[in-house]
Amino acid sequence: MAGVNSMLARQNMQFQMQMQMNMNMMRGFYNDSRANIKYTFKVTLKDSTSREVKSIIYLDTVLHKNYLVFENKDLPKKDSLRKQKIYADQTANISRKGFGASYEPYTMVGIANDSCWLFRAIKGNSINVYSFLSESEDGLLDESTLAAIQQNNGPIVKLNEENLKAMLADDPDALKYIKDKKYLKAIKTYNKNFAKLKKAQPPATAN
Repeated sequence: MAGVNSMLARQNMQFQMQMQMNMNMMRGFYNDSRANIKYTFKVTLKDSTSREVKSIIYLDTVLHKNYLVFENKDLPKKDSLRKQKIYADQTANISRKGFGASYEPYTMVGIANDSCWLFRAIKGNSINVYSFLSESEDGLLDESTLAAIQQNNGPIVKLNEENLKAMLADDPDALKYIKDKKYLKAIKTYNKNFAKLKKAQPPATAN
């Protein structure tokens, strides 16, 4: 059991380090008002209290962590406590409301970890895709902000060639896109084929 826990700890640390590297590479997106829009987030802190925060998602380039800025307008503008940083690792999660292409309401939930929030940008028939920013496939989602993937309800792992090949192993039609690093195309192809296969399966009959 100690060996398993040690292995999981190493994998989690590698995942965190990879995400920090990805965030640094994507620094431009955090400063781009077209990609990183100011939203009103509902923030649930680790003590289960919540507050509303209107903010973009910032990147602390020293700590390599994402944060929101909460502005307490009850305090004078010159008060140093008027604006407070809320880091991802201080929260349980954050969420915001939005509307899809057909104006259907949806909620984007950011799962907190040590360095950032992961938002499920694409809900697939088999593979879900997560982004550092809270844009959905119906919104301003940019493929360069995608960071992690999840098969069904399994663990969330970093989006890379190795992990993606393992998930797409039974679909050569999707696998062919990986060598050209067309990861999103590969995932969409897999989810589409998975849905077709599931639909073609005969319904289970009771014994």
